[in-house]
Formats: sequence, C-alpha cells, structure tokens
Amino acid sequence: MLSLFALLMHSPAAIMREPYVKHFGIERYQMLYELRAKSKNLVRIIFTLTDSGDILFLEPFIKRHKRNTMQALDRSLNYLDHIKDGSCSVQELSINILLSGGIWT
Repeated sequence: MLSLFALLMHSPAAIMREPYVKHFGIERYQMLYELRAKSKNLVRIIFTLTDSGDILFLEPFIKRHKRNTMQALDRSLNYLDHIKDGSCSVQELSINILLSGGIWT
C-alpha cells in the first residue's frame, strides 16, 4: 500500500488506471476514485482530486462484500458535503474522524 501511495503522489498519471485505481462511473460517485492494494486482505481507499489537483484521501476500508464499497462511497460523499458546505475544513474532518475511531456523521 505504501508503494502505491508513493507512486500516486509522485506520478499520478502512471497509476490512475486499473488495477491500481478504479474511477467510479455512476453519476453520483463520478468525483471519487478507489485506490486498490493487493494483499492478503483487499485494502481500499476512497479518494478524490481537489480543484488544485491535490489528492484527498477520504475513507479507507477492507473489502469483504460489495456493500463495503457502497458504504465507503456514501461516507465519502458525506465528508465531501461537510467540506463543501463549510461546516468543517479538511483538517477538522481528519481530526474528528481520528478521534471518533474512524466514524463521523
């Protein structure tokens, strides 16, 4: 997973394709991507690209069922809504999620 992070940060164009990254085609989720790591567990991270081109990691999860992805996508949209409506900044969101054990509504 760390090697994928490094590659994504240094040369995003090289990794922004399957099997490393999946772009969601459903209209509701079109701004979201899934970083995929192959290991014993299917580790995934939902992320988006900001207007300035930065990568904003939103929701890490271990994929056990299809519903895990859908839940992570919905939580990611919820986080983005909080950022866009100004109710919190990216830093505040990160701290709140960390302090709550990964769940923030």
